[in-house]
Amino acid sequence: MKLLKILPIALVSVSLYAITPFANFDKNNDGVVTEDEFYATQGENMSQRAEQGKMMKNASNAPAFTDIDANNDGEISPDELKDFQYNRMMNNKGKGTNR
Repeated sequence: MKLLKILPIALVSVSLYAITPFANFDKNNDGVVTEDEFYATQGENMSQRAEQGKMMKNASNAPAFTDIDANNDGEISPDELKDFQYNRMMNNKGKGTNR
């Protein structure tokens, strides 16, 4: 019973730290992200950060499409992106990363 009370709070917290919302990746609004859409959005985000003068020291650690496409069907679903972002956030917790 305690898990059910904690889980919604955890999910809200995760969504606050999501790097890029799914809708930004899903350029054609078909509910999935293709490899082309993924890399186009990733490139746009990196260009935007560079234009803003933000440091790009972790650019080499940017995830690959295949890191997120958990079921290897060639598309990223909203759940796959959410799960990946959550797991990445939890793995980086307490490491002092500045984003």
